[in-house]
Amino acid sequence: MAMTQTLTEKAIDALACAGAALEKAEAMQKQAENTRVKAAAALTPAVSALIKAGLYDETMRQDLIRALADPATALEALKKVAEYHAASVTTTKQAMGRGYSQADSNGEKRPRVLSDVPGGKLRPSDRVYYGLLGVEVPPDA
Repeated sequence: MAMTQTLTEKAIDALACAGAALEKAEAMQKQAENTRVKAAAALTPAVSALIKAGLYDETMRQDLIRALADPATALEALKKVAEYHAASVTTTKQAMGRGYSQADSNGEKRPRVLSDVPGGKLRPSDRVYYGLLGVEVPPDA
């Protein structure tokens, strides 16, 4: 036997559904606002890091802040930084030679350039060179 709802019951159900939808919308709005606040707080330090890394000039600070406030533009900038980094790493590996040599007796891989240094010890100038290339300085042998 099918149960039929009265008009009052239907109205109550509709109001309950509308109330639930409004609560969900309010929760989503609060979450979006929290995300906006976190993004705004992270924006200035991110721009400072990009400038400090030499990827952008200080004169571009305000333009970067405006551009990176938009998520689509920020993702496009992130893509360009990744492409720049990939090209830089490739160039660095080519400049250093053929990458890493076979593992030594301790099982550690050493850059080939160390095989040219007597005793395999890094000189202070080697550390500066690695720093300028933007690669990790290998430990002394």
